[in-house]
Amino acid sequence: MNEVLYNLFSISNDPKHLALGKLFDRDWFVDPLSRNEDILSGLHSNTHLVLVNGFAQRFQITKEPKYQDATVHFWDMLMNDHAYANGSSSGPRPNATTPTSLKAEHWGDPGHLNTFTKEIAESCVSHNTQKLTSTLLSWTGEAKYAESYMNTFYNAVLAAQNHRTGHVVYHLPLGSPRKKIFLKEDDFRCCNGSSIDAYAALNAGIYYHNDTALFVNLFVPSEVNWDDKGMVLQQTGNFLTNKTVEYHISSKKESIFSINTLIPSWVDRVTVYINGQKKTQNISPNILVFYVENGNNTTQKLNLNMGSAYKT
Repeated sequence: MNEVLYNLFSISNDPKHLALGKLFDRDWFVDPLSRNEDILSGLHSNTHLVLVNGFAQRFQITKEPKYQDATVHFWDMLMNDHAYANGSSSGPRPNATTPTSLKAEHWGDPGHLNTFTKEIAESCVSHNTQKLTSTLLSWTGEAKYAESYMNTFYNAVLAAQNHRTGHVVYHLPLGSPRKKIFLKEDDFRCCNGSSIDAYAALNAGIYYHNDTALFVNLFVPSEVNWDDKGMVLQQTGNFLTNKTVEYHISSKKESIFSINTLIPSWVDRVTVYINGQKKTQNISPNILVFYVENGNNTTQKLNLNMGSAYKT
């Protein structure tokens, strides 16, 4: 509710909406997070994750440092100490009080992940984590947020849907032996709704931009029009089955901008070709920056040599 009301205030500028949103912020939650205190153990995951999305919205409106600190610290706690390797979270509550909390929907103790239950990695949690990660990426442009978004996109969001029927899962079991249990069309649980929202916005996290740069966050065949620069970028390729990604760039205006591409940490080596000629490019850190001047009909090809990576 806090996120909804802060979004409403950004449209209405009615102080009543801002004040009402504050009632849902829960000082007992936001204050420790702003001090970088991990209080997540035992909390219902999706109930509190969406509150943090609201904290991010309040910071964007009021610029109160407490809400920015709480948002950044929460993400670090979540991804470093409470998330699975696929970027999602939620599972058994350490001190279970209900049948649900015995096996699902809560955060555990930091660094202790339980994959034995079949009801972990709730789809709502994956979706709302992506919303938070996208916000932080738009604030900072940091590669760690871009790579986390890519990881969760492939291993939690896309993994949640049956590509034959369109049915989605409530939980994404990661233990063995487990199997996915898909929800029915008339099963109106929360994850049916959030998964529909997630799949309607699969293209939302491919590109970002500021005044001088276009950020390519996902290797997905697509086209983006940057009207302010008079630029069109067409991306082709078949990542992850093919290591080659190409950008075809055309610009109708005289302008200078950069194409900033995420290079995941598990890529061993990148070979860059500009209009067919091999180029030496610097990657620091995990971001390939390519400058375009009056980039009419420029082709950039990336060959990504993918290594193996072990993630804990």
